[in-house]
Amino acid sequence: MQRYRLLEQWREANGLDHIVTAHHADDQLETIVMRLNRGSGVGGLAAIRARNGLILRPLLHWRRSELVALALEHDLPFVDDPSNSNDRFDRARLRRALQSQTLLDPESAAKSADWLADADTALDWAVERLIASWPDASEIAVIRDDGYPGEIFRRIVTQRLRANDPGLALRGASLDGVIAAMRSGRRAMVGALLIDAVRGLEGTIWRISPAPRRKAHK
Repeated sequence: MQRYRLLEQWREANGLDHIVTAHHADDQLETIVMRLNRGSGVGGLAAIRARNGLILRPLLHWRRSELVALALEHDLPFVDDPSNSNDRFDRARLRRALQSQTLLDPESAAKSADWLADADTALDWAVERLIASWPDASEIAVIRDDGYPGEIFRRIVTQRLRANDPGLALRGASLDGVIAAMRSGRRAMVGALLIDAVRGLEGTIWRISPAPRRKAHK
């Protein structure tokens, strides 16, 4: 996002170690519901992370109303961004809807997001160790499947694809389509990469290779 790029430039220019934001439990609930509407998995539903690189968010378990009251009581300056109430934005419309409901508890949602973030980290940890145990682990073009659960295999495929193309953007639905093609023995294409099945004595593995460049039309 452009705002974080600008904040990072400002951080570097001022020699700061971290940027601290005031994201709160209400922000977290909004993000979780938006991700639910998009069909997000474990990583997406972890929503706003307490730490993302040099970005720290220590207030995720505070309610917005509590922070406003604290700022007013101690005469702390704050800015009310007008885009927060602009119904042209999905988040603003969702925020308005959530303000009038009492069934979903933002503080409980923030706790759930913490657990999901832990689960997301644990899954990545397990995947790294599974790949490291392969006999050809150093070959980043190789993908193996020893009957792994679906979420583990999705992360293996994602990790291997990004090892070959760090800038690759992968979405859940498109990734599921790639995996379906792989398991049916069809060639899969992701960005500028191809995935082909290779059958041998050890069963089927897959290899990633660069897609051939398209010929320019004259």
